[in-house]
Amino acid sequence: MINEKDFKDYILSDNDGRIIAMPTATVVVVAYNTGEAVFELTNSLNEQSHFSFEIVIINNGKIEPKVVERIKAEPLLYIESSWNSVSLARNIGTAYARGDIIIFLDDDCIAHKDLVRSHVLSYQEFSVLGVQGKSLPKRFPFYCHFQSHYDLGNTIKPAVIGLEANASFKKSALIEVGGFDPELFGGEGLELSYRIAKKYKRPNALIYNPEAVIYHDFAQGLFDYLEKCYRHTKMRDKLIQQHPDIISFTKEFGPYPRPINTFSSSFEKVAFKLVQLLGRSVEKLARYF
Repeated sequence: MINEKDFKDYILSDNDGRIIAMPTATVVVVAYNTGEAVFELTNSLNEQSHFSFEIVIINNGKIEPKVVERIKAEPLLYIESSWNSVSLARNIGTAYARGDIIIFLDDDCIAHKDLVRSHVLSYQEFSVLGVQGKSLPKRFPFYCHFQSHYDLGNTIKPAVIGLEANASFKKSALIEVGGFDPELFGGEGLELSYRIAKKYKRPNALIYNPEAVIYHDFAQGLFDYLEKCYRHTKMRDKLIQQHPDIISFTKEFGPYPRPINTFSSSFEKVAFKLVQLLGRSVEKLARYF
């Protein structure tokens, strides 16, 4: 059960800057080692076309004091965590959320002005329990070419939630299934989708909505990309151990479309093949170490 009494090693801010008493939705952001980029996100949230929502930011470590002070000055709830996993930090944010819909965003993304509105309308129009949005490149489009789950096309359809950087859930469903698995850092949205689907037995309870758009990069460099290849492979193996049928569950929603390659030069095409080969090599190594 998600309850603030169950959590340890975090500090709730004395200054709750939320200004809406009964919001429709809560945007939860886990911030780690962030700099000024987090204010690109908060600025984009302050310009949303939907106004009945609040923001909860969890400081998960390595944020400079001057950035923390600026975050605290924003109209939001600030929570200071002590190096909790990102999944546990999301659960902490959920526990303090006032909205019936919880929208999870990464600290380095930018939200389209209709992002919150698109998430909220999905629940009103389709009576769903979870929604994944679309992610378009922000500054480093090269590495997004490797991620088919960032853009599932231009139509609303059933889907597992594989993009935690732009995902939302009914708070009641999150509480009912116990939230994100604190031990996972990669594939946690898929695992949560699995438990929600098993609990409610509703095949169309989770959907993809391409109108809920963020701007976000999968990686900001080669090392970052390879580290994620390694970590996600380890997490995938852990998922299969926990839920042996999770791959077959995912396949029920059909294959992800291949990313569209928009390379402008032969050099980019060759670089893509080389990086892809490196990534697959790291994934193979992850299974032995």
